[in-house]
Amino acid sequence: MVGDVHLLTLEAFDVSNQHHELATIVYRIAEARGLRALQVRNAHRPEPFTLAAEWMILARAADAIDKIARALAPLHDKREIRVRNQARAAHADVRVWTDDSSSLLRILE
Repeated sequence: MVGDVHLLTLEAFDVSNQHHELATIVYRIAEARGLRALQVRNAHRPEPFTLAAEWMILARAADAIDKIARALAPLHDKREIRVRNQARAAHADVRVWTDDSSSLLRILE
């Protein structure tokens, strides 16, 4: 049996989780570091190797995020994926996680 494999690179984070809404945390960290973030989610499908996944793409330049969003737009329009660039107000009440301060209770779904 294959276990969960999570993407964690300098530019992208796999935030797939059934119990915690981790995308909000990545949005807040990105904001704190002056980065733009784009959330991409695909649904589980019955074909092999198409499990549901959610990931975040980060970039310093807004035009880089906009270019990626435009490239993904055809898949979004066909409802194969969902692309979202969350407004800051949607997560403003969540504190930025640090080594000294993080709470799963704030992001439980």
